[in-house]
Amino acid sequence: MNGQTSIYNATEGGLPISGAPNITLREAINTFCSDNNRSRINALSIYVPKPKQLETIHSELIKQSEIFDKISQNTQKMQSTYRVSDAMTDDLKKKFVGKMDKFYQFILDQPDTLKLMQGYSYLGFIEWNQESSRISLKETMGEESEILADKFIRDKKILDILGETADSLRNAFKKMASEIN
Repeated sequence: MNGQTSIYNATEGGLPISGAPNITLREAINTFCSDNNRSRINALSIYVPKPKQLETIHSELIKQSEIFDKISQNTQKMQSTYRVSDAMTDDLKKKFVGKMDKFYQFILDQPDTLKLMQGYSYLGFIEWNQESSRISLKETMGEESEILADKFIRDKKILDILGETADSLRNAFKKMASEIN
């Protein structure tokens, strides 16, 4: 900073530095980074074998995509088995809600998968949780048929969300795995 070298303050939104002229980062890059070193960099490029860790990462990505695939297949099976509609009988609604409870348990048994799905479809999971809390409060004083109808509507909504989320995440994880391979 004693004047023997050129020092510029190119920090975006930074505080002024005494003795260093202020310029924008774009201006600094355009002014001082004009040499094209790509050919020199390419000449130095050599084949570097993939580290062992990539094999582990690849297999974990494949394993996770298979879990998402199971979830996707289960949602499709549930949708086709129950042809989920509002005109279902109470018996069919009860079976559907029971199957969804088992499905929820399967997803809960996969904590990493659950976190990924919650992160992807945050709003859908928040709404499901709010509805579940509302239903729990109703269970102490409500009619069983009314509670069953509420659970059915809640589960019908989340089934679509679970399927779409699992499909999207499965595809993303398969793509990441193929890019590593």
